[in-house]
Formats: sequence, structure tokens, C-alpha cells
Amino acid sequence: MKDKTLLERLRTNVKEDNLCISPANIRDKISSAIQNPEIREILEIETPSIDDLTSSLPVMKGGRVYAVRYDLTKEVDNHKKETVACLILRQILLGNLPSEKRETFIDGGNVNTALSVRYYVHKFGLHGIHVMSRYFPDDIIQSLETGRFHIIRAKKDEQLSLEREFYSYLLSSIKKHSFDNTLGLWHAKHGGEVIYPIGKEIARLLPKDLEFSVSCVGAGSTLEGTQLAINDYFTEQGTKPPEVVIAEHEKSDLFAKEFSNKIRRVEKLPQLPYEEIYRKIDGLPHLINGPHFVERNPLIKPSVLQRIDGIIQYSEQDWKGVQQYLAKREISVGNSSAANLSVAVRLANQGKKVLTFIFEPFREFYRMNN
Repeated sequence: MKDKTLLERLRTNVKEDNLCISPANIRDKISSAIQNPEIREILEIETPSIDDLTSSLPVMKGGRVYAVRYDLTKEVDNHKKETVACLILRQILLGNLPSEKRETFIDGGNVNTALSVRYYVHKFGLHGIHVMSRYFPDDIIQSLETGRFHIIRAKKDEQLSLEREFYSYLLSSIKKHSFDNTLGLWHAKHGGEVIYPIGKEIARLLPKDLEFSVSCVGAGSTLEGTQLAINDYFTEQGTKPPEVVIAEHEKSDLFAKEFSNKIRRVEKLPQLPYEEIYRKIDGLPHLINGPHFVERNPLIKPSVLQRIDGIIQYSEQDWKGVQQYLAKREISVGNSSAANLSVAVRLANQGKKVLTFIFEPFREFYRMNN
């Protein structure tokens, strides 16, 4: 079934479970709602699998690397599917869905978010608008658009950083009523909050002797909603939580500058051979384009940032080498996922047990002459 009656069924379940009035905060409401099998089935919410990838990586000194496999998510092979599902659930809990006055989802962000919003737009028989950076090439934009789902490039604004352009354009357009009949999902603001209950589910699957969790940071939903959720679960169970480490490209050292006292010096990766197969996109310093280039997401809560334990920088050589090392072993990982793994391997080579995240498989549109 792919129509608006699915939203009606979700609302009915929410009302029957009295979730519109109790418990008080939205995170707890979502946690309660996803215990309902029908809500979970309609929204296709899965707990991602955890794989021990140590034997597939250049780990040489006794550590282990575990990975959350968002790339294996059904229908939408990335980490934003559950986030968007829970953002939609949030709107139902707030009483904003379903609504004849609001039949267009609108959000702004990257390719993975666009793919996920597009999926649910079609599932629920709605429409979607997604605001993206003007730097995304035409072929990527065209690959995302459908009759129901449209991409709008943010207009250039000399007063704003690259990352703020699309979000500012989105906000100003809504304020000026440029878009009618729309409902903002706002993953950059609410993504971490809504995905936190899934992070707790992931935590229950993990070995209890983890020492580090490693992830790049873009919107910050994985940091708040998964890394911190895992730490909270470990603490609640009386187990020492893993240290929260941010993997950051050395050419976009936003966190390293802001939290210079948290930079970790870790032995570099052994040089892994790789071919320069990657396209270049004018205006972008590199192709790790989930994390920000110029300015971190200002909507990440200070209380979340305070819980970062360390920052480890990686190079172009690091992520490309790991990505192609895994490709030879028939494991396809995206650019930011390879960056995560490159840092995880360095920690594992110190004998540490490390958790990281595979956000998506390799996207062919990043290949030269695609």
C-alpha cells in the first residue's frame, strides 16, 4: 500500500497509544511509538546490523573494528532513512500529519537525506522539495528528481558560508510563502533527537568492551542520536562507555580549530595504494561532503558538543586508500564511510576496540567521467 491512508493508520495508532499527550518530551514519545509493531512496519524502521570488519581491514595490532551497516538498509541504502522516518513520526506526534493543507515535505541537505525524503514522499503519496547546495552538479540533481520530488539549489549569498546558504534559502522561502502546502522536516535541527531511540537499540547489540566510537559530523544526528545514545546506554548498564571521537578531514578542520585541546595524535595509516578515480567538483576542497567544509552545523546543541572526547584528522590518502582496499574485497563503502573506517583502523592498530559507521555504499556519480 502506497498512499495517504498509511498516514491515517499511523495517526490512529498514535492516538490509541495516547502518545499525543504522554510522555512529555518528543524523544520519549518516539521511543514509545516505535515499540508499536504497526507503526514500525509502516515507517519501515529497522535496527541496523553490526558487523565485525576487522578481518577485511588493514588492522595489524590486535584491535577490532565494528561497523554499523546503514548501507544494508532496505529500499534506501543509507543512514538517513530511519532519521527521516522518525522525523515524519515526530510530525504525526505533534498533530501536523496527516493534513490536506500540508502535502509537501520540505527539507534541505545532502544526497542521502534527499534519497530518504524522496522514498517516503512516494510511499505516502505526497510531494517533496529538497534544497541543496548550488555546488551539486546537474547530473546528481537530475538523478534525484522525480515527478513528485524536486530539488532546488540555494542561491549564492556572499554573506553566508557554503553550509548556511541552502538552509537560509529554505527558511527565507518559507517565510515569504514561496512554497505552498509544505511541512518542514528539519533534519539539521531535529535529526539527532528523533533518532536517539534507534541509537539505544544499536547499543544493545554492541560488545560491552568497546573503547571508542568514531564518526564524521555533518548535521550531527549520528553524534547526538547514536554515539551519545550508545554512551548513555552503557552508563545506564553500569558499563564504561566508549570515548566519542570525531573523524575530520585535514582540509576542513572545523572541529580541530574549535576544540584544539581535544585533538588526538594517532599513528598514521600505512600507505594503501589507490587509483585517482574521483571527479572534482568546482568549489569543493574534497569529496567528503556530508561533513561541512566551512562552518559546522550551528544547530548542534552545546550540550552535545561538550561530550566529544577527541578529534582525529584524516587525509585524502587515508579515505581513498581504505575505500579501494575494501572494494578489492567486494565491500562497497561511501566516501565519508571510508573516512570513518580510516580513523577506526588507526585506533584498532593501537590495540583498541572501535565502533564506526558505514553510512552508504560508494556512489558512482563521484567517479571521474561517470
